Amino acid sequence: LASLALLGVVVLLALQTSNSSNVDNLSTYAHIYEDTPAGTVITLTTNGTFYQWVSSTVGEYRNMTPSAASDNVTALTSGIYYIESDVSWLGGASANYHWTLFHNGAEMASMECETAVGATPLTQNAGWSGIMAASAGDTLDLRVTASVDTKTATVYHVHFTVLRVF
Repeated sequence: LASLALLGVVVLLALQTSNSSNVDNLSTYAHIYEDTPAGTVITLTTNGTFYQWVSSTVGEYRNMTPSAASDNVTALTSGIYYIESDVSWLGGASANYHWTLFHNGAEMASMECETAVGATPLTQNAGWSGIMAASAGDTLDLRVTASVDTKTATVYHVHFTVLRVF
């Protein structure tokens, strides 16, 4: 068993050193986040309209362009990406909220989550993950909408991570 494990490590190292594109694939990632104890308010004026999360901080990244100014991540190479997001937030009472990935300004309905807030608002946690194709220059960002007009989403903690897997 130990011999098989050692063989696996040797094969993995040989693949990584003989094919630099494998190393590049494993080294393409970006992370933007928020950690605001007082919260950042996103005003959701019109139901069904998505509003971008707008208070990010750039975390670790390599071979991608994360932007705190634009609150998004730009892919520098085409490929298949794993994307994950989680949000700790407080919404206005009696509404459904959708947190969704946007790809080049378009909603990616396959990468969203819905949270219902009852009559008494409580801090919520929402998260999703998925895999998608992206091209060099594509932008990815996180947005939210509510099912009722004139709501707010107060964001406390967000992690938005993009990792190229192939």
